Amino acid sequence: MVKLLFLILPVVAFSIYPYLDHPPIFLFEDGYVLLDVQISSPSTLSILVRVKNDEFYLLDGASDRHRLKIPVKEDFRYHLIVGNYNKSGEVVFPSNNLDEATMLIYGDTRNNETVQEKIVSLGKSMGAEFLVHLGDIAFTDLNDREWENFFRVVSDFGKVIFTVKGNHETPGFRYAEYLYPPNYSFEIGNFNFIVLDGGTFPEILEVNLKRLLRKDMMNIVLIHEPFYSCSNHSSDIFIILQKKFASALRKYGVKYVISSHDHNYQRIERNGIVQIIIGGGGAPLYKIKRRCNGLKSFSEKYSFAIARISKNKIYFKVYDLDKNLIDSLVIEK
Repeated sequence: MVKLLFLILPVVAFSIYPYLDHPPIFLFEDGYVLLDVQISSPSTLSILVRVKNDEFYLLDGASDRHRLKIPVKEDFRYHLIVGNYNKSGEVVFPSNNLDEATMLIYGDTRNNETVQEKIVSLGKSMGAEFLVHLGDIAFTDLNDREWENFFRVVSDFGKVIFTVKGNHETPGFRYAEYLYPPNYSFEIGNFNFIVLDGGTFPEILEVNLKRLLRKDMMNIVLIHEPFYSCSNHSSDIFIILQKKFASALRKYGVKYVISSHDHNYQRIERNGIVQIIIGGGGAPLYKIKRRCNGLKSFSEKYSFAIARISKNKIYFKVYDLDKNLIDSLVIEK
């Protein structure tokens, strides 16, 4: 039985950037999957949603901007038609009910669309069901071309994406309009991923960390600026400030921090914290200091991570663009 649902949603009356087109992307907001698309001229949107043995249509009237919540809280298949886009796919719903899931993680792409395309293609081929971008999506928040490239590449992924606000997402108008708030969290399996805006003070970071913690789950912080680094950003102002926040991490029992900012791969273990840096997403690569306290693994190549969640464990592996294994570890609840 096919159900027909007409959605009358408030239209965004004002946009700082009304002319940016972007293909359909899937986000996660308020416990629902959110579909976001902007096109050059007003067009209707229809999406057929299939959940198990049930299916229904969502229809939205002619507009150049569509932002619809998919009113289900479980995995679904879809067939979407809007403007010149006509595609089908499957979305895995992020929740703590997932026993198994796979995430693609990378950061610092900037204007290198070729590397990002390669990473997303490899992630899809390796079974990724979620995409996490760790920040510095564009060189500047005002660069329309780089944002368009990002939306085009991640729309090809066709599944839910999560993003972290980087220092190049400044002043942040585009980021705030199309993606996520600077601080939020999401759950997959028994893991609570806490996304924090690193471009602020340690005291504010701690307030947001405490607000987003889940005591019954393992908390993992995703933040653009790392706390420890053995590369170019090891002495910049962000790192100096973030080090003061390390004591708060230990206080709340947070052991793992995943970042980018430095354009390479690093795994650093210091003072009970495992700092993972995955910043080889396309921006110009940085060298690693060979002698650095706590440095366990590094790579000066473009790279990405595949995190396979299985109940209370994450099997975390890092690869270069030729799928050579760079590093691996198991994160256990």
